Amino acid sequence: MALSDCTGIQYAFFLILVNLVIFIAEITMGRELIGLGTAVNALLLGYIVTFFFGIWKVTLGMPSMLWQKLLTVFIGVVVCSFGLSLYQTSDVGVAPYDSLALIMCRKQKKISYFWCRMACDAFCAVVCFAAGGIVGLGTLVSALGLGPFVQFFNKTSKNFLTSTGGGMKRQKQA
Repeated sequence: MALSDCTGIQYAFFLILVNLVIFIAEITMGRELIGLGTAVNALLLGYIVTFFFGIWKVTLGMPSMLWQKLLTVFIGVVVCSFGLSLYQTSDVGVAPYDSLALIMCRKQKKISYFWCRMACDAFCAVVCFAAGGIVGLGTLVSALGLGPFVQFFNKTSKNFLTSTGGGMKRQKQA
């Protein structure tokens, strides 16, 4: 969000532009990760985030105290991690940004998803900061927390998807 603010481009549209650039890497190195979920995530996620962020601001307001911010960020990272895990293991396609860590894991087999995701997220935080964006508490907690939590939830997601009949192809590959 900070980079879209710096450029003056609406967040949802900015996210589409970033995903289109990263999609080139997904096409060349992770073609098997492309599916309907890739398009839905790349084109709609920014609008979904903007919609729910607006609802959050109106109904709950913005947290002002440090403990409120920490709690909000922690809950957000846990919920997003579970959602990421479910959608990445469901065989419906992975968003361009999310594919970066998965591609890295496939190229560097000795490095777990935990570290690949942290490396991608930390690198993007550095790029954001270098481009003049604000790297705040939420960015840092997300950069350091998504990888570990997604990896933690992957077993639960695979079990859930197996019991419901989804995500079978990727489970056999993993």
